[in-house]
Amino acid sequence: MYKIEKRYMLKSSVTSLIKELKLSSTNVALFYTDISACKSTSFEKSDTGYKKIVKKGLLSKAHKNNKDISKKVYLKQKSNSIGDLIEKKRYFLSKKSSKLFIDIYLNKLEGLYILEVEYLSKKELLNFQKSNIFKNYVIKDVTKEKRYQSSQLAILGNPSKNSYDIYTLFKDIELGRDIKLNKIIFKEMKTSDAVRLLLYKEFVDLRVYRDLILEHKGEKGFKKFESSLKNIVNLIQEYKNIFDKKSINIIIKNYKLIKSSFKVHNDLNYIKKELITINPLMKKSEFKKIQKSIKEKIDIEKRSIGKLLKSRSTSIALKQLELIIKENNKSFISPNSQLSISNSNKKRVKNHYEKIVQKCEKYDSCDDVQSYKSMKKSTNRLKMILQKFKMILNSKNDIELEKLQESIKRNLTDIENAYKNDMILKVYLASLEKKSKGYDDLLEKYKHKSLKNGNKYRKELNNNFKILKNKKNIFK
Repeated sequence: MYKIEKRYMLKSSVTSLIKELKLSSTNVALFYTDISACKSTSFEKSDTGYKKIVKKGLLSKAHKNNKDISKKVYLKQKSNSIGDLIEKKRYFLSKKSSKLFIDIYLNKLEGLYILEVEYLSKKELLNFQKSNIFKNYVIKDVTKEKRYQSSQLAILGNPSKNSYDIYTLFKDIELGRDIKLNKIIFKEMKTSDAVRLLLYKEFVDLRVYRDLILEHKGEKGFKKFESSLKNIVNLIQEYKNIFDKKSINIIIKNYKLIKSSFKVHNDLNYIKKELITINPLMKKSEFKKIQKSIKEKIDIEKRSIGKLLKSRSTSIALKQLELIIKENNKSFISPNSQLSISNSNKKRVKNHYEKIVQKCEKYDSCDDVQSYKSMKKSTNRLKMILQKFKMILNSKNDIELEKLQESIKRNLTDIENAYKNDMILKVYLASLEKKSKGYDDLLEKYKHKSLKNGNKYRKELNNNFKILKNKKNIFK
């Protein structure tokens, strides 16, 4: 049966009227196991027993189906709850043909007072509004405000203490409004919401940069696209325990495939840039020939990337990501998603710090590119957390740690590039029709340069690692 439902937010002073009227009350505990745009499933415990409530439809026009259940069923379903448990004291005022009550919310929703009225006809509703003894206590009508629905209270908390609506923020980001996430994301925001907002911002940027690539607007689109892609994969992998595992695995697989298509393009651009450093050692005709060859290969790779980004598989991958961020995810089920972003990231920063220390000890005497890449992975994750959540991790120690890990990451990148110099030399030599007279001299000079730079960067890296190891007091 469809009912006319009205909801009003009340002033705290309504408690004096409740006492004056000596209203009867019951204790209510409510949790949700399913929340979607047009349907929700909740389980309620009160002094009169236990109920399963299935609600279909939008806001005040929703249809409710109540079913009595046992305590055993209630407790069993509690482990599948989404968001927080809602606890409240419900006060009743009897009317002949109406259902009217006041909910005084407790614990995390303390300070919220809601008057709820349900009628079977507009006439009954009008009669109530004329004789409403609560009208002097009403702050506003919240009937059509989704943020004040019980399901949203379970997910997002008290609107007066936490006024954001994540779906409104998604829309703001999508429309390109001036969204400064470092001002919107606050310490008490749930991890799932903070991460989803960051992911959606990167996702929207990704679509913009894809269009730049397809419109052939220089290298900017390639660099920006890859940067957003890297941020998305890092964010998802770092916080994958707050999402549905199966969906996340599909998305990571698709995005790694797209990312791998940029590797050859990036390597060729690196070669093109580094060739300038050995230009004086080469014949002018040879240098021009190599440059032309590399440019042709870069153009081929650009067309290949453009074709991939236009493909159906890429469109599906983008849609999957959008859905898991905005709708089809289980981020409210995982206990990790319920932690505040501040508490969640404090643990993550500490864990990554410890991983970096462990790895630098493990690979202390190793001198190969894979070892440095392994160390770089943890520093990348730490950098991502410290930079993306500056508004949360803003103590003196956090800032000091951010600068230190940035130096370590730069050292590791420099060492990786020193190894890449060997690739540059091989490309150069492979391009020669015959060995030039200065081939042996060139080989020695180039090896000497790589070795010198590598030793310099390793020395800096070791010094930074020593400083890092002495920072354990940060986490005491």
